[in-house]
Amino acid sequence: MTDAEASSTRVTIRRGAIAAWFIVIVGAISSTLFGIAADWNLRPSFQPSDYLTAGHAQVFRWAAFTDMFSYYLPFLLVVLAVHASSRDVPDDDRRTMAVAGVLYVIVGSIGAVLLATAGASLIQAHVDTGDPTTVTMFKALTDGVFVGLWQILEVVFAAVWWFGMARTWADSTLLRLLGYIMGVAGIVTAAARMLQLDDLAWVSVLIFVLLWLPAILFVGFRLQRLSSAVRAA
Repeated sequence: MTDAEASSTRVTIRRGAIAAWFIVIVGAISSTLFGIAADWNLRPSFQPSDYLTAGHAQVFRWAAFTDMFSYYLPFLLVVLAVHASSRDVPDDDRRTMAVAGVLYVIVGSIGAVLLATAGASLIQAHVDTGDPTTVTMFKALTDGVFVGLWQILEVVFAAVWWFGMARTWADSTLLRLLGYIMGVAGIVTAAARMLQLDDLAWVSVLIFVLLWLPAILFVGFRLQRLSSAVRAA
């Protein structure tokens, strides 16, 4: 590797580490805002359409925007950093991970921006007018995003990335375990949603969501160590 290539790799890895910290911080803010938007309704029976009943349009709007700018867009830098630091991994595996990671970012971001715009507008319209058609429209939107995009499509891409990370890139038992758990939770979530096994889907989604930020944190630690190692070399 030339000095220029080493410098470029170090910058990419460093940016990925910073993005990981950013995801953890802003992701926690997004989760808090979604909790407020739902009036902290954490019951297993909670449905995304219940955000309409809570009526906090602006909170919901910023919850979705911060979601886009935490769980999704910055994750692209993490994907690129892992790709750049996986030179010893077979090219087919590296490419598969990178493509899966990018597709996860694209699909998830589309869902988030739909909620931030159309979703928040429907909540505000329901608050202002009480029009019963907003209930049907909002349910269709949230079913499409929360279930269709986020719990069927994107989790498959995420699962591929986490499996690949655990199998080829993780340097510790804990990080590998987190990666495999995330991968299994993603596949189980998609399968359960397609088979309409809602109770199983709720459990797997809960595991996936609760472990996402800690898992990203450990990925960030790994990237930080790699950045330091490349600098020392």
